Amino acid sequence: MNPLRNEDAESAVLGSIILDESKLALNKAREILSSDDFDPHKGAIFEAVCKLLDIGKSIDIITLFDYFKNDKFINREYIMNMINSVPSAANIEHYVNIVKDCSMRRRQILLLDERKRKLLEGENPEDVISSGMVADMNLINKDKRSKICHIKDIVNETFWDIEKRINREFLGIPTGIKPLDLLTGGILNDCLTVIAGRPGSGKTTFTQQIVLNLAKNNPGMFASLEMSGKRLGVKMFASETGINSRSIDTPKKLDDVQWKKLGNALNDLSERSLYIDDSIEMRASQIAIRARKLKYEVDIKYLVVDYLQIVHPEETKRYENRREEINNSLRIFKNLARELDINVIVLSQILRDIEKRECKKPSLADLKESGAIEEMSDIIMFLYKDNESENKTEQLNKEDWYITPVNIAKNKYGPADVTFDLIFRKDISKFFEINLTN
Repeated sequence: MNPLRNEDAESAVLGSIILDESKLALNKAREILSSDDFDPHKGAIFEAVCKLLDIGKSIDIITLFDYFKNDKFINREYIMNMINSVPSAANIEHYVNIVKDCSMRRRQILLLDERKRKLLEGENPEDVISSGMVADMNLINKDKRSKICHIKDIVNETFWDIEKRINREFLGIPTGIKPLDLLTGGILNDCLTVIAGRPGSGKTTFTQQIVLNLAKNNPGMFASLEMSGKRLGVKMFASETGINSRSIDTPKKLDDVQWKKLGNALNDLSERSLYIDDSIEMRASQIAIRARKLKYEVDIKYLVVDYLQIVHPEETKRYENRREEINNSLRIFKNLARELDINVIVLSQILRDIEKRECKKPSLADLKESGAIEEMSDIIMFLYKDNESENKTEQLNKEDWYITPVNIAKNKYGPADVTFDLIFRKDISKFFEINLTN
């Protein structure tokens, strides 16, 4: 028996579908198979019966004869031979599994051939292997993104996706910061988000807070190039417990209540689905490799890179200047967002010249060392301080409390150049919505 194609099983699937008046056989087949799983002629028949069902027409011999009346190959004899070959329509699931197994073998061979070609052409072996893992996962999950689709398939998939979101308030996954969700729709798939600011603006804390909320139900990866995992851990404990981070650093004076809070936070944080990589001098391609691995293993929904300007340059490339290095890294992250269908959140510095200006609100031109950030990103937001926010901070009259404006400068999913204020409590590494804070 040919392990790559079983003509009898393909005929049995189609014959069972045609003979089964209840349409149960067709529904079972459609859950697993597509027309690409058959040879071209049988695939055309499978596509035809699906189309006939969708438009409410009967699926029988006469209807199919009429449908293919102008086809020289799929004639009356071809269809009758297929129907007569069915031992029993009750075995439809067995036939479907045989067809799918053969199809997966053929597709896997094509994927292996593609990997072999890339390796022989000298591509990075780690990158080939990691991208191959994702391709394998997509094959198992019957992922159809990599093939050309008819508009019917796109709009059907979109419609069902809309219906699935009927009870959701936002397009994406809520970040836990409602003004941000209202403006951007939350954390979206296939999206490159840039969070930018000067050192000390709170962009790492802001992003960490979003990620900790997401990680309650959605796995993700945090590539921390600037800060060690333990330092991130201190900020996480402070945020979750409300204990001053300086007290956590020097815990001698912590009382029993605070220790209990830390213990509860330990249990809670340990349950979050977040994977932290604090390796130093990581290249964008290395981050991509590790993200692909986690996508394969736990289906991550987002990746955070903190931060863009300290991502190490690729070893295999020569660059004319620093801008070209950063643009290449950003391009890798942009492609990764689409490849893995995740949100890639990249933190970025902005030019220090802004501190010399009278107006300290950043603009897209202030993004440091890259002309590609504005072009490639889907969402860009700035955290900053200006005269107005400093005046509001003084009015708070609270130590380590700061009014921090967040400006959504670019937004493909909503209004752009919109600003909202948050209170940043630096002592406990946490942001609060102003209307929820006393």
